Amino acid sequence: MLLELGCSSLDSKCGDKHVLQYDDVMKLDFGTHIDGYIVDCAFTVAFNPKFDPLLQATRDATNTGIKVIST
Repeated sequence: MLLELGCSSLDSKCGDKHVLQYDDVMKLDFGTHIDGYIVDCAFTVAFNPKFDPLLQATRDATNTGIKVIST
């Protein structure tokens, strides 16, 4: 879990007691490697609607990148 703090981020550690706040933007990123196969997945969550345009722009950019490399 990463919490955005300006240009840097806070990478939580096991046992971290931080409680998410309304204005936090959280990125959850996880992955695994099993039998030679690698999977990585990430998504971003924000509770305050003021971040909706940012999240939509990120989704749009990701989808555009996927379309470009798929053609």
